Order: sequence, then structure tokens, then C-alpha cells
Amino acid sequence: MTGTLMNGYASNLFELIFRLFPTRMKNAGFKWGDVGRWIDLYGVREKVTKIRENDSLNSSSNGSSKKTSVKEMPAAAPQLFTDMLSDVSCFIQMSDMFEVMPTLQEGPLNVRMEGKRSFISCVTRVERRPGRTKRKLTKATRLLAPEWYLKRNLHDVEDLLREAVKQELLAGGQSVLLGSLLNTLLSYPDVPFNFKGVYHPDTNEEIVSPDYRLSDKLLYPKELELIKFVRSQLKLNRKVGVYAVYTGKMGTLQRLEMLLEERGIKTAVLESSVEGPKREEWIAQKEKEGIQVLLCNPVLVSTGLDLLNFPSLYFYQM
Repeated sequence: MTGTLMNGYASNLFELIFRLFPTRMKNAGFKWGDVGRWIDLYGVREKVTKIRENDSLNSSSNGSSKKTSVKEMPAAAPQLFTDMLSDVSCFIQMSDMFEVMPTLQEGPLNVRMEGKRSFISCVTRVERRPGRTKRKLTKATRLLAPEWYLKRNLHDVEDLLREAVKQELLAGGQSVLLGSLLNTLLSYPDVPFNFKGVYHPDTNEEIVSPDYRLSDKLLYPKELELIKFVRSQLKLNRKVGVYAVYTGKMGTLQRLEMLLEERGIKTAVLESSVEGPKREEWIAQKEKEGIQVLLCNPVLVSTGLDLLNFPSLYFYQM
């Protein structure tokens, strides 16, 4: 019941097959630990020899130095299937399990960068002030970013980056700013409030000023769309898993956690600091605490973790 039988390297199957079928392995001439012989038979090795020519003699009184390295490459010989797997394995496609698989619906949600200037309510809090017997209801709000705010600033950032790239290309050769152009224009619409400016990687010259950092007090249209989606799913008693890739210093997950918690939606962020073997236990514990939304980078749950209790998955960023 594994999605992938191996990680691409023939050696990955040696211990698994030895533990399942030790007699077969011994009859084939393998001993425990014979991974090298296994690779020679069913895998591929790459041997690289680097020779450096020098004008002066080295310590061996030779005018050249030689360095050789050998490493396994991702490959598996067809004989691995016929010798070890053909009579003990069952390989099926998703289509073979179609009748017992749950219905899957997926598709994009289009969000405009412009939002009407309006106040969006947060959760209502009940406060008891010291010395008073009456409780006071306070209702927090956030202003939705006005129509021109994000779009105009994004276009300004884009124009500055494109002009810098254009000038480098006109000077000849390639532009080292192409990576900055791509990453900035992908991340800026989602986390403009964490923007720290763009600087030339070689000269440290300022290309885009950090003054283009936008307010974190506002609510942006894409964030509002996520909140609406989460609320619609919770009404159907469906917990939500939210994926984002601009994590770490970008702070996308912490921002979304704050916005959802403001609206009374119990949320948890799975951080990379939680070690791989402990993540399933960590998620189970958070579920016991009653979380409704799990936020994480998809890399952290890409292998070996089932988010069965979060049937609605929302890719906030691709």
C-alpha cells in the first residue's frame, strides 16, 4: 500500500527485501550488508575521475593530480523485478481502485487584487474591566485593502525590477536579477507586509526600496477569500488543511493563523521544527485539542502522513 516502492535507488530495496525474504536473498548469494554487491547487480554506479594538470610537480613527482569518486545513481535494472518482485508484489493504478475511492473535486479559485473599501468584522470578544460588574462587548474589525493599494504597488515593484533586468541585459550577458524578479512577483501579492526590498546580489545596490512594504493592519482580498472558504467548509463539518510555500521568514502561515484565530477559528501551524517521525503524533494531539484548520508547508507532509481528518485541502500558494 505504498505510493512509491522505492526512492529511485536500487539500494533502497535491499534491506526491505532481505527482511521479508531472507531465504531467497541467501539463495541468491547475498549476505546481510552486501549492499554494494546488490548495487552492482541491480543498480548503476557513476565513477568520476578528475585530473588536474600543473606546471610544477606535486609530492609524487608527477605533473598531474588525480581524484576519483564513485557514487550510486538513481536507477534499477529490470532484473530486479523479475528476480525479486514479480511473484510477491501487486502493482495497481489509481483507476483500478476507482470504485472504492472517495469523490475528489478540485479546481482554482480566482481572486481579484482589488477589494472594495469596507470593514470586515473579526470575532466578538467579551471583556470584564477591573472594578466593574458589567461586561463589555467589543467587536474588532479590519479594513479591506482599497482597490488601488495592492495592485498599484505591485505594478510599481514590477516596473522597477523589469527595468533593472532590462539594463543588465542591454549591457550584455545574462541578468542575475531574473531570480529576484520571479520570486518577488510571486510572493509580493501574498505577503506585501513582510517585504524587505530587493538588492542586487553582487553589488548590494538597492533595486526596490523596502518602502513598498504594505500595511499588515489591512485585510487583503486573497486572505478574505480563504476565510470565506474555511467558514463554508466548517459549516459542512469539514476541517481544512491549508498549504503555503512562502513560509519561514515570509511568515505566511503565522499571518493566516492570526486572521483565522481573530474570527474564532481554532488553528495550528505545523513547523519544520517538529521532527518528521513526530509529526503524525503532533497532528493527532492538535486534533484532540479541537483544531479546525491545519496550516503547513506541503513539503512537511509530502510522504507518510495521512490528513484524513482534513478532507478539504486549500493550496493558498502553489
